Parts: sequence; structure tokens; C-alpha cells
Amino acid sequence: MVFPEGDNEKILRACHTLLEEKIATPILLGDVAKILAKTLELGLNLRGAEIVDPLTARYRERYIQELFRLRQRSGVTLDEARTLINDRNIFASMMVHMGDTDALVSGVTQHFPDTIRPALQIVRMREGLHKVAGCYPMIQPTGIYFFWPIRASTSILRRRILSKSLCARRKRRDALTSCREWRCLSFSSFGSSKHKFMREGTQSGRTGCTKADPSLIVDGEIMADAAVSPEILEQTYPFSSLQGGANVLVFPDLASANIACKLLGNHRRLRELWGRF
Repeated sequence: MVFPEGDNEKILRACHTLLEEKIATPILLGDVAKILAKTLELGLNLRGAEIVDPLTARYRERYIQELFRLRQRSGVTLDEARTLINDRNIFASMMVHMGDTDALVSGVTQHFPDTIRPALQIVRMREGLHKVAGCYPMIQPTGIYFFWPIRASTSILRRRILSKSLCARRKRRDALTSCREWRCLSFSSFGSSKHKFMREGTQSGRTGCTKADPSLIVDGEIMADAAVSPEILEQTYPFSSLQGGANVLVFPDLASANIACKLLGNHRRLRELWGRF
């Protein structure tokens, strides 16, 4: 698993855990001396990890030639490919493309477009797919949840994005074997509000999910607190097909999913702020 931000403290601590729990073999990109010094400063043991400097990597020239082949009809010259390969996200994407690593994790200190663009240009989409979508995996004390935003400019596009994403997920069922129960989140539960926004989002979510994979259990619309509370579901909504809660939460748009992800990711700080109010 390659990490373009190899000298970042959060990444280094995560890689320490990966090695300690024998989850994966990290490949850290960056200046070797700087990464080793940072590791020593933090008191971490990264024995078993690989550190690669894109500027001096032994397979740098091979990557340059392949990058030029991939992007030559998109305006990239060979000289430009030699410069582009210095970008760690591009180098990491080339590692995935060339089969030198299995996965890429990036974006801790960078903007989303800067991390996803190289992947789309180099790793590219699975054959037969024409849209991409993403989800936020969240590890919480109560379990693992996946936050999935679906809203786009039109209902048709929403269904298309979700259907294509589910198609890819179905082909790699081993990656998300536990994701069988889905809830479409909103600001009301089961028709308590007749707002147009709520109706469109819920219908698009349910239709897209079940059309892409009929084996999924999808229900909603429902408010977020009820979606993850078996007690509320049993007492207030005994008719729901998802008694016990869901592990995939389908958000009406990217903004709400991102906001929830960031809040939960910093839940300790959130509790402190809540206490002041």
C-alpha cells in the first residue's frame, strides 16, 4: 500500500499500526532521510516498510516512458512526463498502474482534486464504467460505517453514479462483504415531510441501490439518529426492513456526507465544543 504523503506524522503513525497488526506493507514516498528522521523523532518502528524517493527510484525511467504512453494524446510530451513523475500522487498512481503496489492512500494534506485526478488519468476506471463515486469509511466504537453521497445535478445522474459504483462493488464483493444493509438519510423519516428535495433524494437512492444489486436491503428515508439506533427503529418504526440498524448510510449529497465524516473524525473535539454550549 503506497502513501504519497510519506513524511506526514499521521501517515507514519498509521503505517506503524499497519505493520504492528500485520495488515499491510506500507510504501512511503518522499525524501528517505527526512522520513527516517521523522520516524525516529516520533519513536515509531517502521521496520518492514519501504521508503521510495520518486526523484531517485530505480524504476523512475520505466514509469516516465509509460506515463508518456498513457498521456501522449492528452498533450503530455516526454519532457513533461519527466517533470510530472516528480508529483508523488502521479508516481503513486503509476505504481498501482504498473502492479508494483495494490492500493494508494492519499489526501491527508492535499485537496481532493489533486489526489483523485492522477488516479482517473493513470489507474483509470474499470472497463464498462463511465462514472465514479466515493464513500467515507468510518470506524466507530459501535462498528464500521460507510457514508455514501449520491446527489448530483439530476435524478437520472444520481441513479447512474450510484448504479455504476455498486456495479464495481459487486465485482469486488470481497472488499465490502458486510455492506448489505443500506439506509437513505434525510431530514424526515418515512414520509413525515413531503418536501420535494426529500422525495427525489430518497427515490433516487432506493432505485439506484436495488437496481444495481437486488440482494441489498435498502430502506428510508430516515433521520440519521434513528438509522443507527436499533432501539428507535424497534420502538418507532417496527415496520422497517432494517431492524438492528444499517452499516451503509446513503447521504443526499456530498456536502452532508463530508460534514458528518469530518465531525465524527474529530468527535473528541466535538464533545468539548458541545459541552460549552
